[in-house]
Amino acid sequence: MFTFDLRGERGILIFTLHNYRLGEGTDYYAGRSVQKRLNSYAFYNTETKELNIVHYDYIKARIFDSTIQAYTVSQGEQVLGLKGFACYFIDHNGQKVGYAGDMSFFYKYQVPDEKTNDNNNLEINNNIPDYDECDSVEEPDFIIDGCKIIHDNGKLYESKYLLKEKFKNIIICYTITDTKECYETRLFGICDQRGNLLSEIKYDEIWASSNQIIRDKYLRVKIKDKFGIISFAGEEVLPAIYEFVDDCDGKIAVVNHGKQLIDIKDLSVLYETKDRILENVDGWMKVVTRYSPANSIGLLDSSGILHEFFEKIGFWRQYEKVKHYDDLGVSFHDGLLPVFSENRGYGYVDIDSNEVIECKYREISDFENGKAKVRLDCEYGYINTKGCMLVYKDGEEIVIPNTYDWAYNYKNGYFVVQNGKLYGAIDAFMNEIIPCSLKSKEEVELTYEKVRLHSLSLSEDAYKKRYNDLLPPVRYEENNLFGFKSQNGVMLFPPVLQVGDFVEGMAKIKINRKIGYVNEKLELVIQPKYEYASNFSEGLALVHAFGECEKFINKFGETIVKRQTRKY
Repeated sequence: MFTFDLRGERGILIFTLHNYRLGEGTDYYAGRSVQKRLNSYAFYNTETKELNIVHYDYIKARIFDSTIQAYTVSQGEQVLGLKGFACYFIDHNGQKVGYAGDMSFFYKYQVPDEKTNDNNNLEINNNIPDYDECDSVEEPDFIIDGCKIIHDNGKLYESKYLLKEKFKNIIICYTITDTKECYETRLFGICDQRGNLLSEIKYDEIWASSNQIIRDKYLRVKIKDKFGIISFAGEEVLPAIYEFVDDCDGKIAVVNHGKQLIDIKDLSVLYETKDRILENVDGWMKVVTRYSPANSIGLLDSSGILHEFFEKIGFWRQYEKVKHYDDLGVSFHDGLLPVFSENRGYGYVDIDSNEVIECKYREISDFENGKAKVRLDCEYGYINTKGCMLVYKDGEEIVIPNTYDWAYNYKNGYFVVQNGKLYGAIDAFMNEIIPCSLKSKEEVELTYEKVRLHSLSLSEDAYKKRYNDLLPPVRYEENNLFGFKSQNGVMLFPPVLQVGDFVEGMAKIKINRKIGYVNEKLELVIQPKYEYASNFSEGLALVHAFGECEKFINKFGETIVKRQTRKY
């Protein structure tokens, strides 16, 4: 996270002021001067706090900091400026110190090292092992032509059978058993990439398209309108005796268009229904009505026991009344299943349909190692299997009682907590400091600091200065550009930006024609990457980046809701 308080920076920062002025510019293609909007550049000395705006068409320096979209120049480093068709060496105030050459010299000037302060630098590993040192070598790719298999390394293999198509390292092969006037009868099998037969040539059809492969392990096969499956090694996993094979995990299989669950060892039927069984996920299968996959009945485990979590509405059969949810997850994790109620939100139930964690969240995930990622309003966090928030204090994980709906990490001696739409604070011993009665997290933080200041023995001037430091920075304007000052008048950032006012603790900031956000501590919490961005309202802002759909983000830049609109 970059902080816009530049007192810790050293040297010269050069900011581009796009289309800052109207003047005589150069049309480099036509070779003449024209009237147009031109760039200017702001040279800011981080030590003396001096700011100079100079007029050049383009500027080049050695290091570009992509975080703040500015060149950073140390003492003695060269800077080039292009103005018209002439290129000049310029000093750290932006003034010309000598002629460097024509326009071609500017474009030929090479930056010695592309060193940046970007957090996304790539580390290049030159220690690439030799081919012979690799533990395993992938088989070469190959093509098929009639009965021939031609590898990329030049090796040629010939099969006894005709070859239809390849999938990964296997080939579907066939033989013609009968030829009539209008058609021919074929039987199919599979062979490896050297032409060795893996399965018996006996199937009327084998499918190898990606949408027909089951779990990237099994191929559907067909004999006389009945389906089965074989493995990539040619082993028959299920004989071709079913109306259809929907899914198989190697132990159990869903067959006959979701009507039966079978054990593949002895082909015994574990569960049978007139409704529909969906795909197996971690040993659990959702059972839905035959009319709509959205109308679920319950979950079926791998032993064939149905756990009902829904009331099924029907005219001919009456199901036992159980607590109704509008949707449920596909499998249990850590003994809990995600459920959804349209009137309340997302929560979790156990195997006996007890609602262990209240349906109050807007977004949830499966539990893993006792934790689940959830979203209550606009931010994400983690809860344990009892519904308690998991937060951090000095790197240590702390469990917050589930009497609170939400909590934030320990900071400045307290946890900010939330109940409903109201906020408060508790200390490290879970004692309530501020009851949940304030409208925002920022209001809690300001209230706590006010109380703390009152407890100190300060003079009136010292109290006023300390109090002003708690308030958000003030935007000020100079030369049609904006910067930030503290409430005490101390310049925090020079006027080289296009910024907005603070709304809900966040201000829009435009750098290099892209919009991002800073918080009241002038920390760049959301990088400038949007063409359009709104102010925050109720914790969300509508943004749009080129090539993406519009979306709402929270104050960490995380996508909360995407608009299903046309991309620009």
